[in-house]
Parts: sequence; C-alpha cells; structure tokens
Amino acid sequence: MACMQDIGSGTESVAAPAGARVAVGRSGRGYAMVPMPASAPVEGEDMVYALSSGVAWGWVGSARDLIDSPESRARFRTLSAAGATLYRLGRVADALERMTIAWDLESTDPSRRAA
Repeated sequence: MACMQDIGSGTESVAAPAGARVAVGRSGRGYAMVPMPASAPVEGEDMVYALSSGVAWGWVGSARDLIDSPESRARFRTLSAAGATLYRLGRVADALERMTIAWDLESTDPSRRAA
C-alpha cells in the first residue's frame, strides 16, 4: 500500500490526510505532506521527506540520499540547524519518481497554491 498521497493537478484531486498540508510543485502537481516532530528520524530508502525553511522547500529526499550524497546531507543539516520544518510525503519505491518529486518541489514556495 502506497503511503504517498498525490493530491493531483488540474481537475482530479484527492483529500489530504488529517493534519497534512498540500504543497504544489513547479509542475502543478500537489503533494500531501504530514508534519513531523523535529526529533523524528528520517528512515527508509523509499520514504520521501521534505524540509521547509518557510521560504522554500530546501531539501526533498530519503534516508538513502542522506547516506549517499554529501551535498544532500549538508543541505539537510544546514536546514535542520536553522529550524526548518520536517514533513513526510510517503513511500515511493521507484528511484526515478523520488528524484522527480525532489526536482518538482525543491526551491518552490511552500505557500504556493494551485491555480
């Protein structure tokens, strides 16, 4: 069962889980993001997380990204130390899809709403 909640784009939409916020990527696709406690561990190769500075989604990735990529790890640590909010998007098994989601969200405004 997939945990990732794609809210959709255009006319097709799905209700976000309780407590979740909807983030809209540069593609217009919406993602339900569940806020996590600051002390929550980032676990799982295929669980996607995002950090928001309040101005932009500064990091989107998985635990595997933190292990394999020094650049990803540095961005994550910098944002965490600055008090960024951690969100869980859900489980995405396909590595290409995880990279696409990261591209879609990173650097976009967390308050962006679909047109």
